[in-house]
Amino acid sequence: MDTEIAALAASGATTLMGLMVSDCWTSARDGFGRLFDRDGRTENRAENTLTALDTARNSLLRGRETQDESVTHAVAAEWRDRLHTLLRADPSARAELRSLLDSLGEPPRNQASPAVHNVISGGVQHGQVIQTGRIDGSVLSTPHND
Repeated sequence: MDTEIAALAASGATTLMGLMVSDCWTSARDGFGRLFDRDGRTENRAENTLTALDTARNSLLRGRETQDESVTHAVAAEWRDRLHTLLRADPSARAELRSLLDSLGEPPRNQASPAVHNVISGGVQHGQVIQTGRIDGSVLSTPHND
């Protein structure tokens, strides 16, 4: 059972990290806030959770800007641990987390990708030149003769 909880917590944290940097952040933030404050005992606790989520998101965004992978790992570990603790303490939270993850779906990997048009000019290129970040689909190469 503990392995199942650990796997669910890791999945939840991974999804949360992806959602933090997506356009779905507001609904994800609200959903995770409700998950952590299901009993509604204190408004303070819910607000603290939302503040912690916002702080984690800001750290994650700064880490991405500076390409500091350690920030991503630290944020993911923090929320994996928080989820693990919650799931162990309250078994009913497991179904709620699964439902939340299903409702949010996979975070989008790329928002609408703009068309890329590369031009090589000046000088002589002997052989193929490939410029890419990520290639999805087919690649069309048209020689340009001046």
